[in-house]
Amino acid sequence: MVISDSFDSLEFLRVAELLADGDASEANLRTAVSRTYYAVFLAMRERFGVEGKRNIHGRVIGAVYAYDKMAGERLQKLEALRGLADYRLRDLDALDRNWRDNYRKARRFAEFILGRLS
Repeated sequence: MVISDSFDSLEFLRVAELLADGDASEANLRTAVSRTYYAVFLAMRERFGVEGKRNIHGRVIGAVYAYDKMAGERLQKLEALRGLADYRLRDLDALDRNWRDNYRKARRFAEFILGRLS
């Protein structure tokens, strides 16, 4: 096991790519969406110095939105995709059930946010 003083959350993007590669299962694609969100969420939490636990996701999104409205909107959409991936196991709309597309959307949102704010 490797232990370090600091972890680069953007490494989660590489994990997401590996999970989504090839003929990935729904479980892999859902996990890739989730890891993509957390890579960006953690990077933005660090970038904007948001601390604590209470409503942390909302506060990070709010900090990003206050700094760059378009990036904040995409982070909010990315969080919504993560919510679908992690919590909605059934009763999804037809558009929400395509996990390959959901992962592609998540990557586009992540690249947009990171391109503007990193």
